[in-house]
Amino acid sequence: MILQILNIISMALTTASLVKKRNFLIDNYKPIITIGAALSAGFLGYKVYRYISAPPPPSGGLDEDLNQEKTTLSPAQAKTKSDRLENALRTFGSPSEEELTEIRAVLQDMTYNDFIAISKAFGDKRYVSATGVGGIWPANMRNLSYWLVNELDTTDLNELGKVIPGIF
Repeated sequence: MILQILNIISMALTTASLVKKRNFLIDNYKPIITIGAALSAGFLGYKVYRYISAPPPPSGGLDEDLNQEKTTLSPAQAKTKSDRLENALRTFGSPSEEELTEIRAVLQDMTYNDFIAISKAFGDKRYVSATGVGGIWPANMRNLSYWLVNELDTTDLNELGKVIPGIF
């Protein structure tokens, strides 16, 4: 026990003497840079490995409900509406009032299966949660429901839930 305490004190004194030396960083810049680069490369390699080896996320998409009214949207109409939604949602931060108006206009008077058709046309797109915009790799692929839930506040989601029951 006493030997361990003396060892700790010895290490503390050695460290203190190194810190007092004015040229420690200048004298040891090569090993410091080498260690920093090795740690950074190891961390980056680990992140890439985890990304590559991770199982693909479930599609997370909703399925058409056969008990409800069939969609009236053609694939081209669904794609157009999904593009309008993406343009309104793909902005930095929360959507502005103008963008909210566009989102409401696209989703107004829509059935459950209409939303499913638009969601499938939207597909999975990269989404950066920190900024609220679409991104590039390594941002995760997310569906339309995820984008809407993360971009809109609770009041807007509740309004959408009234327009399209069973989605939000």
